[in-house]
Amino acid sequence: MRKRVVWVVLVAGLLAGCAPMTQYRRSALTPAPSAPAWHGEPVGAQRVELGAQMSGRVVEERLVAEVGDPALWIPTFEVGATVMGGITDWLDLGGVFQYSHVEMATPNVVGTPPLPGDANDVWSLGPQIGMGGKFLDGKLFAGGYLALQYVALPWATWELQSDRSYALVDSGFDQGLLYRIGAFFGGRPDPLVALYAGLVVTSSWVNIGFSDEEASGSTLEQDVPSLLPLVGAHLDLGPYAPLFLRSTMTFPIDSAAADYFPIGWDVSLGVKL
Repeated sequence: MRKRVVWVVLVAGLLAGCAPMTQYRRSALTPAPSAPAWHGEPVGAQRVELGAQMSGRVVEERLVAEVGDPALWIPTFEVGATVMGGITDWLDLGGVFQYSHVEMATPNVVGTPPLPGDANDVWSLGPQIGMGGKFLDGKLFAGGYLALQYVALPWATWELQSDRSYALVDSGFDQGLLYRIGAFFGGRPDPLVALYAGLVVTSSWVNIGFSDEEASGSTLEQDVPSLLPLVGAHLDLGPYAPLFLRSTMTFPIDSAAADYFPIGWDVSLGVKL
């Protein structure tokens, strides 16, 4: 945590809507639930997948806030990169990186204050592991997934002034652990096509967005994990180019932190070596 010179600014929209005029308003940018770039089918021994990922979902801004409610920016768009290598026919190891910016995010509730220019993006990086098997000559597959990612979470604290504006009084980054645990099953109706479904459990955060009590730091803490059911398709783009396209439709479930439109998407484009 680091103290800043008080930056006084009248934030347009803060006084609009049904948000309490508390002494303090706090905001943070946290990751949104997203599907991993792995679908339950092992890469294969001595094979490597390299991919780029894009994720999107619609966050529905709550129109009424109460004292004690969280005030968070939730990404509606994220980008990332992934690598996964086959150690054996049933074990894959690799790494994953994800990134988003406050300009690609939506507030979870009316009255959520902005983030300053030096603390307005969120990123995570860490290892991932997939364990799975193929059955009936590769026509069916099932697997489990785990990722543990270091995540840097930007936050800001604003204080009510005598002219009814809010002044930025503190900001910084919190460090945390983003985990994603998933189970998948699917099949290949064609050698070039795989269809799959699954369920992912992932980290979720809340803060104390509206409060009259002074508090040190962000007030961010881990919340009940988010659940992310999903279905998707994997397409190998022909025998002449080792490229693949993977598209996943997700069904985010509302949490204490945010209300989601019930359909999101994750797309991966990569190469298999």
